[in-house]
Amino acid sequence: MPSVHWIEYVKGFGAIIIGFLAAYIAYQQQKIQRDKLRFDLFEKRFALFNTLYETWVSVLGDKSNTIDYKEDTRIRRETRFLFGPEVMKYIQDLNGKLGIYNLQFKRLQAMNKAFTESHRDTPERLTQIDTVEALWADLITETENLENVFRPYVQLTHKL
Repeated sequence: MPSVHWIEYVKGFGAIIIGFLAAYIAYQQQKIQRDKLRFDLFEKRFALFNTLYETWVSVLGDKSNTIDYKEDTRIRRETRFLFGPEVMKYIQDLNGKLGIYNLQFKRLQAMNKAFTESHRDTPERLTQIDTVEALWADLITETENLENVFRPYVQLTHKL
């Protein structure tokens, strides 16, 4: 009966060890690719958040209250793919509130032009001023809330 030499056993274990090593390397590469994908997604989301935030603050800051149509369209298109539907709805609601504010503000400006200096304190005009101020306060509150809405999507969690 022929005996199996110990070298034959080592050859068998060598192939198994190389197989485990290859599997471990593949697993590590998968983890690296997953982390890279997570980071790339974070970068895109954060860039879009910054663009939206800067646009919103500049619109409120100079009180021009107008958003560039091309920029707004780009933001909405990217938001649809990078964030959940609740963020898209939030942006639509935000634009709607800005639209309502613009309408009420223009109405107040028309009232200011229509009334002479002595008739400016009419109840209708004072009510319109209150309406515009309340809408403005709501827009400022939304600016503070903007970060909270995006926060779950722009967090980069990493493991050390």
